[in-house]
Amino acid sequence: YNIIIKHDYHSVGDWHRRSLFLGMMHFMDPYNHDEERLRRCDIHYLTPDMRIIPFCAFNVIPHWYRDRIQAMYGIPIAEWERRTGRKLKDDFYKRQLPSKQQAVPMASTKTAGFGGFKQVPVIQGGLEKEGCGPACGCSQ
Repeated sequence: YNIIIKHDYHSVGDWHRRSLFLGMMHFMDPYNHDEERLRRCDIHYLTPDMRIIPFCAFNVIPHWYRDRIQAMYGIPIAEWERRTGRKLKDDFYKRQLPSKQQAVPMASTKTAGFGGFKQVPVIQGGLEKEGCGPACGCSQ
């Protein structure tokens, strides 16, 4: 209501906080490829050679775009590890909880993610060992 009456940024912000945008499109394939829809596509890939390719075209016929671009600019994992001096598996996020922590912060509709806690069992690694604890689930 205020966005129509007041025409100010505060009203726009309030409207955005109360709105949820749902954007949906069916995926095209070679059998239902639609050039008109392709022209309206608003999600794009920027390739290393500076071409801008609509998402729908990039993934619809992969041998035209995606496969060629990945073959030209992609490198094998072993080569990436050699160049960077890092291991790919070390880049995966692993959450470590403090050993005394008994609750895990959880977002909820009541707290909207601000300080809500839910009592859940905390499992700290070592699942392959026997006697991990009551919440482990292994066959002790």
